[in-house]
Amino acid sequence: MAFRYTVKERKTMTKDGKREPRQIATQVNLGKVTLSQLAREIADITSLGRGDVESVLTHLSEIAIRYATMGYSVSLGDLGTLTPRLSAKALPTDKKYTADNIRKVNVRYNPSLDMKEKLRAVTFEKWDPAKDAKCPAPAPDKPSGEGKESDHSGL
Repeated sequence: MAFRYTVKERKTMTKDGKREPRQIATQVNLGKVTLSQLAREIADITSLGRGDVESVLTHLSEIAIRYATMGYSVSLGDLGTLTPRLSAKALPTDKKYTADNIRKVNVRYNPSLDMKEKLRAVTFEKWDPAKDAKCPAPAPDKPSGEGKESDHSGL
């Protein structure tokens, strides 16, 4: 499936300092895939039940958050790395610097090389709201004959 976009008109600054209307592509957000949906798809292609997968993913997020709040970067394999970053005020060198000058902690996501390669290879398709009123749900990439019949979550 192609990455969908629309074209919007925005006023942007030109090289000579004038603001002129220009066209720009903006992505169409197809929605949000939930943890439960991810767990269901993973369960379909593994020997694990949906409940087991969801539990692992939930614990993964809790543990990743714990390490990030301690100042560690968290590698998520082929997804990429989450790195906590400070947003802080700059003070003259003659002033005493305290933690009060730190505004907040942000998280920077650095995609893996595999993720970057896959994103470079996407194709693009202009989205027509009249024709494509509802965006389709993503179809799982599942080789034929794989998966399982039940999710064993009732065990």
